[in-house]
Amino acid sequence: MEQAEPWIADPVAVPVRRLTGDDREACMDLAVDREWGREEPKWRFLFEVAEVYGVDAPDGGLAGCYTLTRYGTESAAIGMVLVAARYNGRGLGRRMMNHALDIAGDALVSLYATEMGRPLYEKLGFEVVDVNTSHIGVFKGAAPGLSRPVTAGDLDTVLAYDRDAFGADRTRLLTVLHASAAAFRVVEADGKVTGYAAAWRNTHHLVIGPVVAEDLDTAGALIADLSAGAEAPVRVDVLHSRPALREWATANGIGPGFDGTFMVVGGAAVPGDPARVFAPVTQAV
Repeated sequence: MEQAEPWIADPVAVPVRRLTGDDREACMDLAVDREWGREEPKWRFLFEVAEVYGVDAPDGGLAGCYTLTRYGTESAAIGMVLVAARYNGRGLGRRMMNHALDIAGDALVSLYATEMGRPLYEKLGFEVVDVNTSHIGVFKGAAPGLSRPVTAGDLDTVLAYDRDAFGADRTRLLTVLHASAAAFRVVEADGKVTGYAAAWRNTHHLVIGPVVAEDLDTAGALIADLSAGAEAPVRVDVLHSRPALREWATANGIGPGFDGTFMVVGGAAVPGDPARVFAPVTQAV
């Protein structure tokens, strides 16, 4: 630790580097250090779909890390902003956030904030757009069977539907998710897509997301079809601007857990048709 003081005397000068798959274990160690859990499935996914950056600690491992997920040039999401507990209050969080904002360029940048991180993000120009509650529980409802699996031949149509609703290009993320998810389902009416959703396994939960649909009934049907028979508790992240979905999830055994804050630089309007975006893939992206 003798090197730590001069190393961090000027946080602005601390080098930030692009991480590789070889750094994944160090990222998980950092997450455990902050009591976030290892979540190996999520980190594997993040290294496939996002850019992961970090700061090397002089005493070994990582002093900090974050992810940046790009959606074309229009939009980008910052996630997994972690600073080792032993370097708290040294300016590393600000250093990494400034690095992220610099490389994001002109993209609209968003993130989900913990209460610990929110004051820093506010100082950097992020404004609160909504609040998210992670709903977790054993699904107790019935599956209506309105959806079917997305095939390779459906993917372009689903991607076009998502681009219209989300307002940016998530091709890379959704293509990887389609190949690796536990399930990926679509609902159609009159030959047109009216919603789709995926389920992927994290360490302790079957995570339902994204959920993109024309209305609450379609979103609920997708979540129900994906949740029925799940061998683990289900998790769905739901914004407070979706009160009906929060009520539906709670009524079906997926109760409210911890909160996070959805923030956007400058409080800018979210692109696309936010009314159709019922749940994210994960707060990290």
